[in-house]
Amino acid sequence: MLNYFSRLRNTFILSAIVFGIGLIIGVMIIFSTSPQMEEAAELQRTYKAGWYSVYSIFLNNILVCLVLMLGLFTFGIPTFIYLLFNGISIGAGLTHLILSDQPLLNIFLKVIPHGIFEIPFFLLAGAIGFLGFTFYFNRKYGLKFLLKHVVMVIIGILLASIVEGLITLNL
Repeated sequence: MLNYFSRLRNTFILSAIVFGIGLIIGVMIIFSTSPQMEEAAELQRTYKAGWYSVYSIFLNNILVCLVLMLGLFTFGIPTFIYLLFNGISIGAGLTHLILSDQPLLNIFLKVIPHGIFEIPFFLLAGAIGFLGFTFYFNRKYGLKFLLKHVVMVIIGILLASIVEGLITLNL
């Protein structure tokens, strides 16, 4: 099983690095200015726990994952941009919560339950998007390999959406 995932190791690490750079930029943005973060916080408050939120969250996240995986056909350009901006968004959002005197336990409970599923599957979608030329010229990355990972991303994002829509939003 470990060997199976090791085929995507390098692109997964690249995804994590780009996302991490985005997180750092997001933190730095909040320390310099934060007028837009109030709008983002207000948007988060509009979600109410329930199946409609699960659907909305899933639709949003699966579209992000599809754009991330689109990099497979566009040399990783949208993958890079989306991973970077998602990292910025999450870094800025978490920093804003921390600086707004939210209890750390509250922040932890609002992020971890669904984040432990969501972020790794975003990174997996990014890893697929970064395959680029390798997918076309390397036999070990066939259509079957790609479809297995796409299905894994869909299932993982669905699970994260259920947890976020039914559990996290109730906290």
